[in-house]
Amino acid sequence: MLLKILYLKLLIVFNHKNYLTSHFSDTPWKISDKIKINNKKLLIEVYYSENKSFLKEEQDLLKKILVQIKAFFELKLGWL
Repeated sequence: MLLKILYLKLLIVFNHKNYLTSHFSDTPWKISDKIKINNKKLLIEVYYSENKSFLKEEQDLLKKILVQIKAFFELKLGWL
C-alpha cells in the first residue's frame, strides 16, 4: 500500500502584511479563520494542494491556534 502525502500551504495575514509558505498558491480546498488583536486583523488560511475536505477537528484546531496567538501577543507584548 502506498502512502499518499497531501501537502498543506499556508497564508497568514497580519496588519496588512502577508506571510506565505514556500511555493504558495491558493486552491479551492481551504479552511480559514480570523481574529482581532489590538484592532488588527489576523487571518490564517490553510490550503490542501489537492481535493480533500478538512475535518471539523482541523477547523477547531485552527480556532485554538488563533486564540493562543492572540493570548501570546496580549500577554508577552502587552497588547491589551
